[in-house]
Amino acid sequence: MNKFVIAFSAIFLALLISVSAEAQRKFKYKDIYEVILTGDKESSYTQLLAFQKQDPHFANTYFQLALIAKFWAQQYDPLTDFPMVEFFIYNTKLYLGLAKLKMLDESGRNREYYENAGIVPKKKKIQTEDILAFLDSNLVEIKNYEQNVTLISNYFNKSVEYYNNCVIIYKQVNADYNNIKDIYLGSEPELAEKLLKIKNDFDSTLLFFKNFSTAIVKYPILNYHQKYELKTIETYRLDGLTHSNFLKNEIVLWNYATWVNEINKIKSSQISANSKEISKINKIVVENLRMVADGNYSDERKPFSLDEKFIYRIEKYDNSSMLTELFRLNEALINFTIGTKSNYNNPSIDKIPFFKRARYFHDLVSKKKSVDSLNHIFEQKITSENIRKYTEFYQNNYSGRTGLKEYSFRQKINTESLMNSAYQNLQTFLFFDLKYKLSDTISVADKSLVSALTVLKPKTSFLKPKIGYITDVVENENKTKLNVGYYIEQNSQISAFVANSDSLGNITKIRSQKTNSNSSDKAVAACSFAGGYYVLLNSNEASQSKNVILVLDKSGNEIKRIKLEINEFPRLMKYDEINDNILCVFGGTNENDQNNLTIMNLNALDQSIVFQSKIAIKGQVFEVLKMDKNFFVFCNFTSYQLAEGSEIRSQAGNADSQTNIALFVFDGTGNLMQNTPYLSTQSYFGLKALKLSSNKINILGLKGEYLPGNLSELKNKPLFYSIVDAKATELFVNWHD
Repeated sequence: MNKFVIAFSAIFLALLISVSAEAQRKFKYKDIYEVILTGDKESSYTQLLAFQKQDPHFANTYFQLALIAKFWAQQYDPLTDFPMVEFFIYNTKLYLGLAKLKMLDESGRNREYYENAGIVPKKKKIQTEDILAFLDSNLVEIKNYEQNVTLISNYFNKSVEYYNNCVIIYKQVNADYNNIKDIYLGSEPELAEKLLKIKNDFDSTLLFFKNFSTAIVKYPILNYHQKYELKTIETYRLDGLTHSNFLKNEIVLWNYATWVNEINKIKSSQISANSKEISKINKIVVENLRMVADGNYSDERKPFSLDEKFIYRIEKYDNSSMLTELFRLNEALINFTIGTKSNYNNPSIDKIPFFKRARYFHDLVSKKKSVDSLNHIFEQKITSENIRKYTEFYQNNYSGRTGLKEYSFRQKINTESLMNSAYQNLQTFLFFDLKYKLSDTISVADKSLVSALTVLKPKTSFLKPKIGYITDVVENENKTKLNVGYYIEQNSQISAFVANSDSLGNITKIRSQKTNSNSSDKAVAACSFAGGYYVLLNSNEASQSKNVILVLDKSGNEIKRIKLEINEFPRLMKYDEINDNILCVFGGTNENDQNNLTIMNLNALDQSIVFQSKIAIKGQVFEVLKMDKNFFVFCNFTSYQLAEGSEIRSQAGNADSQTNIALFVFDGTGNLMQNTPYLSTQSYFGLKALKLSSNKINILGLKGEYLPGNLSELKNKPLFYSIVDAKATELFVNWHD
């Protein structure tokens, strides 16, 4: 209920109660008049109303009621109590009319009761004409008062109403938009309507206040002479949230019109220009994605890069923008797709060195990780709040929120498919590099050893006469190669051989290597050095295993032999050019024995042993890398023992084929510094490890059980790919349990 009505009701309830009480007794009007002369208007009014009931035809009753009603009409504040003002204006006019009507019936009596009104008679005494003239002038005055205060009140209340509307709508905008930049970007019709409403209502506030100020100057009421000061909304969500007291003579008004004008100015200039640029860049991005995806293998394409100034212009009004993440995602998608279209990933090209492929593939994996990360961030940002910043763009180009989520999901599927294809290609390249071919007939120019010698890569357990088995191939700086291995003679004896081949793989020279006529000899590993080659040869006679290093010149001719005081079967050999050392790994008593490893580091100049260390392991080494001054030994294992007696076991199972990978780090003196098992409940094994940089190593292998003799099955196994750092920490792996 209106507060003015409540106040009015309280006052007149008291008056009515008093009137009802006074009505119980008879009044003499002269007694009432004496009360009137005291100035007690409430008591006078009450008694006059009671007397009016007692004698409704007495004219002075209405005259005095009119005077009191007029006084009250002018005393109440028309800006705060206008209903009371209206009420007493109405009563004033009513009682003035009744007084005039009753005066005509009194024929000049009771003139003494009109003296308190201050009527100036035309003659010596107050005449009826004087009273009637007084009534007419008061009626004109109260009507004039009514007209002016109604106009003033209307202007005032309209100004207040419109300003309060501004505050209310501004608060709604604050509730809907967290920061001013969201308003700049907001394109919803509802927002535009609210901003227009705020501006129009504020303009109306000032218009009606101007009218109010003009009116109150012409017809002053009470002590009002208000002026306003406009205050700028500088900080969104802090300024502009408070109402103003229009009853104060100094009023502070938030300048909503200027605030809206500034917003519309930015929207029509910078935001509009940004929107056009966004659409333009998006078309370029989409076209690049299509062209790269549909293009052929090539290394001529340059990486795609967004203009950072373009990103800045987006972020200026949309910090941590979903749109920025979308463009960053598409930029990464283009560059990842360019990577998959490189000749390094072309399965038709097999002449690229595997080390270069490995470096390329590491870069491709990094690009894929970048795509995945950006896609995850983008997916998390697909919210209604972010979409409404560029509603039209997202709707036209991505079919809104649903389309954006579908786009993100499609990129997950597409990039995963491209990556899996790349993994398959890398596996093919890996097999080619390791010479994993089921058969390879080589032409032999030197027929002094055998004619039409067939060489299988790699070794197999099904040995056949007149068939050679290559165990290792090394390349020198002239791109010519040395092939080493063994072959089965007619008498079933095993002889080692070394064979030179040209850059096309054709054997140009082949020589047999025998320790003595009764021994079984196998050339197991080889490495090149500046003067030629080192070949690690194992000889077995009467169950006695012996090892020597053959030193060959660049043509493959033997220079000398270095006898090794170790009878374990050789597994691997590496040459350290910087320190002129030969590192050999031995393990088990024969080729199939997978128990324990010995790492021997030999000085090539004087054949002294730099260090000789052991690993109590059930498994096999597949790579040794020199990282700074340390040696990283990579093994497939089912279990190994530590010096303190504890045992580390593969989580894949107990069978010899159910391996995991472990890395052992030795310092330059052969001390074991660190052992790191990469455990998995699924079997997997390593085939190769490559040093990508001073801090990164690429481990390549296959997922599944370790069956080196079953080549067909090996080829069908998925690729295992991981990156570890110089502290043996696994940075990335393409496969988890």
